[in-house]
Amino acid sequence: MSDEALPSTAKCRLLRLFGVRRLVRTCELLRVRASTVRKPSKRKPRRLLAVRRSTQSVEYRLLRLFGGGMDGLAGRNGRATLGHGGVERTLYRVYMPVDGKQYVSYTQPTHEQGEKEYDGFVWAVVQKGATYGAGCRNIHFKDIYLQKNRSIAFSIHFDKDEYSRSYYPYSTSPVQENLTFENIVVEAEKIPRLLWSISPVDNVRFINCTLKNNSVHFDNILEKGICYPTTNILFSGTKFKEEIPTFVRCEEGASASLCVSDSMNRGFASKLEGDVIVRASDVVLEKK
Repeated sequence: MSDEALPSTAKCRLLRLFGVRRLVRTCELLRVRASTVRKPSKRKPRRLLAVRRSTQSVEYRLLRLFGGGMDGLAGRNGRATLGHGGVERTLYRVYMPVDGKQYVSYTQPTHEQGEKEYDGFVWAVVQKGATYGAGCRNIHFKDIYLQKNRSIAFSIHFDKDEYSRSYYPYSTSPVQENLTFENIVVEAEKIPRLLWSISPVDNVRFINCTLKNNSVHFDNILEKGICYPTTNILFSGTKFKEEIPTFVRCEEGASASLCVSDSMNRGFASKLEGDVIVRASDVVLEKK
């Protein structure tokens, strides 16, 4: 697309608003857009993460929800999603009002499609082929500027309430693997927890991040049968702009192995809480 291809009125309007240099730049942008329309990109679209921006009700910069389940047995709570045995397992869910009641099943669903009532409530077929867990691995977050106040920036989450339960007791728990946070810059005044995880995680790396008063917090869902590995944490090239009263905190049932290297502030000092082992550090870290 050339300048001559623009209507004269449009050229005059752009000239008045932006000047000659910006008019040329605007024509270049229009040319790029036109070429994009004529020749769609052959690159595969990126798989986007489920990012929730902060509102009055959601305070996460990013929330990742995981979970695990298992086959149904008599007497199990009706909130669980069940798989029925066979060559090809079937996934079911309870199809009842969301009223907070707990429905206990003594009969395993066996129908192959639609809905059917067992023990006074309805089971609906979700799909053929049961999936027992949902997790992720090799996720890389890069070049993120946190500018809004919120209680938690990144959450690796399990639900556990009267309406939703991510992990069923004694099922296989998915472990989130190899999470990297690179060039995360905290500009907001109040983000108490940079990362909060209630899901098992094996390795977390923070590379070239700029922090204020932001802690890393590992929790435990305290459900029967769940197993949490020791989380390996690496902070490399970190710039600490403020004092952090508690740098890393592990609740009961969670543990971490910490390595801090190439820090920009060698005089930085902070506290650790819970089962945290320091493998190496170039800043002062003490147990509370």
